[in-house]
Amino acid sequence: MENDPAAIIKEDHRKVEALFKEYEGLGDRAHVTKREIADQVIKELTVHAEMEEQLCYPRFKDAFVKEDDKMVDEAYVEHQGAKMLLEKLKVLQPEDEEFGASMMVLMEQIRHHVKEEENELLPAVEKKVAPQTLEEMAAEMLEFKEARA
Repeated sequence: MENDPAAIIKEDHRKVEALFKEYEGLGDRAHVTKREIADQVIKELTVHAEMEEQLCYPRFKDAFVKEDDKMVDEAYVEHQGAKMLLEKLKVLQPEDEEFGASMMVLMEQIRHHVKEEENELLPAVEKKVAPQTLEEMAAEMLEFKEARA
């Protein structure tokens, strides 16, 4: 994994999915736990999105032909939608009606994004980005995440 950007990205995806599943298992009155999980999700997704946008997506675009560029463009747009929901979740309280709905929409959006990224974007990356570039990216990604842990 240490020299594999796709594995690092997928590990982040699994971590967030585990938080989503934990959230979904909570009862209506678990306000404190919902807030804690939402805060963890916000942190995980914020760091993950910054890492992808700063370190991964620009290099992916460099390695791709125009056809594949659309996948990276779409990923950026999906990140923007998720960031808006994350900002909303920062200020909402679990007791607010909008909190649960916002969390559900975020989960749907992220699950869709993860599916596309893992089934389309990352396989294309592994075929088209040079192995040395992938190794350099992986080292930078791990450093990036460590600095924000």
